[in-house]
Amino acid sequence: MLKRTLSGLAAIAICATSAAAAYTPGPLPSDTFGGGYVPADALVLKDEQKAAKAGALHAVKVTGCYAKGVTNVANGKPDGVAACIQKSTEVYDLKLAALLNLPDCHDYSADAPVISALVKTFNPGVYCESPSGAFIDSATF
Repeated sequence: MLKRTLSGLAAIAICATSAAAAYTPGPLPSDTFGGGYVPADALVLKDEQKAAKAGALHAVKVTGCYAKGVTNVANGKPDGVAACIQKSTEVYDLKLAALLNLPDCHDYSADAPVISALVKTFNPGVYCESPSGAFIDSATF
């Protein structure tokens, strides 16, 4: 009986909290978000967030394409990077096509090559070489 009462009170508290939180469109703080705007339509926001998630997943997949490509090169095989990135871009584009409430203020489909190019800029730092090639240049024994 006590457990049921506490569960009921918890559900009421959650509902009351949810009801108190109203959807509020408007500008995003530039110090935290770098700018942007919460749209008036919650469905638009939801699709914007899905597009952002698809972009992040594309970045992860492109990173994997480069990692696999490096392994291929190290093993004397063709890298396969371009085909891998193309496949990831196609998946990204399919996810965007399913989002019907994206605003016209941004061309989300143009983001795929930008994301791919950005990920590529990290490769020299990830796959770096020490001056002597031994990675012990600053080691002390």
